[in-house]
Amino acid sequence: MAKSYITGVPVASLNPVYIKIKCDIPEIIRKSQVFYPNKYLFEIIIPKEFCTQGRKNALEKLGYVKIAESTAMVASLMDNIDYDCDNNDFTIQLDQSLKDWMVPMISAFDSTFEMTLLYAKTHENALKQGYRFEHFCLYKDKQPISSITLSMQGNSARIDDVGTIPLYQNKGYATDLIKHALGEAKKSGLTYCFLEASNSALSIYKKLGFAPLSKNNIYSKRLL
Repeated sequence: MAKSYITGVPVASLNPVYIKIKCDIPEIIRKSQVFYPNKYLFEIIIPKEFCTQGRKNALEKLGYVKIAESTAMVASLMDNIDYDCDNNDFTIQLDQSLKDWMVPMISAFDSTFEMTLLYAKTHENALKQGYRFEHFCLYKDKQPISSITLSMQGNSARIDDVGTIPLYQNKGYATDLIKHALGEAKKSGLTYCFLEASNSALSIYKKLGFAPLSKNNIYSKRLL
């Protein structure tokens, strides 16, 4: 009926609840709240075909509003795909301190240092609680220019926070960073990787072996 992905970070976009079939929306939200403590906000992701007016009304009554549209995608890590990067003008490293990981996030997502630092702190707290995360940075001329988050749960991984400093965008650096993250997930013995893609990024993810699952509407709790 629904599948929850819990990262431990109290940010709604990192704790999605995927609606798989037609169902009672209020009941799904009630059950989800059992798994997500109040400090862990979550988003409701629903295939567009299931978004009837009745379900939209039910979500509205519960304080959920549509914030975006996306395409859910999955890649099998069991396929014989080469995730090695051929470009040698950069290096990729695991950033356990998150200091370098923050740098591309600020400009790529039009954020501020203070907001990004707060976001990084939520990731640090989740790591301390034992949630499985890896944060990677791509460096060019020893400067962090692109970053990504790989979270893991069960036999699955999820990609979030793909950001590149605007000066270096559209040059393939984010693609190489995604390939690296997929390779690391595969080395860890995971079998699938999921993500939510915008329309502009669909072709890139398809080239990396991701296949569309559904066209979705994303709903989040309205902030009072």
